[in-house]
Amino acid sequence: MEEELTEKEAVEFLRKFGGHPRFAEIVVELVKIHGQKSSDYDETPLSSLRGTQKWGIRPWESALVLMNTKWQRLSNLLASGKRMQFRKVIELSNDLAIYTILFRILYEEDEEWITAKRGT
Repeated sequence: MEEELTEKEAVEFLRKFGGHPRFAEIVVELVKIHGQKSSDYDETPLSSLRGTQKWGIRPWESALVLMNTKWQRLSNLLASGKRMQFRKVIELSNDLAIYTILFRILYEEDEEWITAKRGT
């Protein structure tokens, strides 16, 4: 049986790779958020993004749309001049980071189609 890492152990493991110490903490936080949000769906992972294929939309294109939505909301919030909503900025940046990783996963999965489209 595999031994599970505690959150603290996961952070310490990731810190061995170098970089900013807070980076490892944020990566572990993003993994937790992704896991929690994934459990909200009664589907296989990423099926909501993959489901857009039935309308001719590549799953990674759907991820790009979601990334753009989060980016626009974050940009508007920061540019509004209103009193900063610290938690909202953090939440949007977390969502943007997660969607960026999901985009990469879906883009890599679609490599065959992308290669055929480029003709290489």
